[in-house]
Amino acid sequence: MLHPLLPVGFEKMMIQGIVGPLEVCVAMPTLLTDETPLLLIAHPHPLHGGSFHNKVVQTIAKAGAELTCLVVCFNFRGVGASAGEFDHGHGERYDLKAVYEFAVAQWGARKVYLAGFSFGAWMASLMADFIQPARLLLVAPPVSLYPMERLDLTGLPVTVIQGAQDEVVSSAQVLQWATQQSGDVLWRGSASHYFHGQLLWLKQAVLMTLR
Repeated sequence: MLHPLLPVGFEKMMIQGIVGPLEVCVAMPTLLTDETPLLLIAHPHPLHGGSFHNKVVQTIAKAGAELTCLVVCFNFRGVGASAGEFDHGHGERYDLKAVYEFAVAQWGARKVYLAGFSFGAWMASLMADFIQPARLLLVAPPVSLYPMERLDLTGLPVTVIQGAQDEVVSSAQVLQWATQQSGDVLWRGSASHYFHGQLLWLKQAVLMTLR
């Protein structure tokens, strides 16, 4: 079986998670300083092919690397080489917490950009109050699939990137929810949930958000 290739400049490592090892994908900038931001990215649903190899996740990661961020992606429990099994979002948020705490211990406290795509956007939203990111970037947040209306992110700098042709989550509900959260919205009328044929636009949207 062929394993997907990582982008140039990205390397895998294993760290300790709550239920065992977690597989992490890291891109280090050429020069790491105290001013280098950390971009931490959560992937889509583990039971529907989600992993850090997802093309939306990798598009966000490449944009972060272009901005000389310290980029960290990871696989939730039960995905790739990460130990454990799917926990319906209960344990996955602690996987994200473990990766964040590892990054702080390994590379020091620094400005954090926290990003997530689909299921990963839900996990990022759940952990945003703990992580307190300088920017919370949510791509196609699944507001029609999970109880995200219970969250209050109004005190955080939130940017939502959403396609009008989303076939997985209701784009209208995403827009309404983002407005309630006082978030910025980058809207793409021709984009689907997975941004087929729109990855260049997505990358530019991420670059514009994080610059």
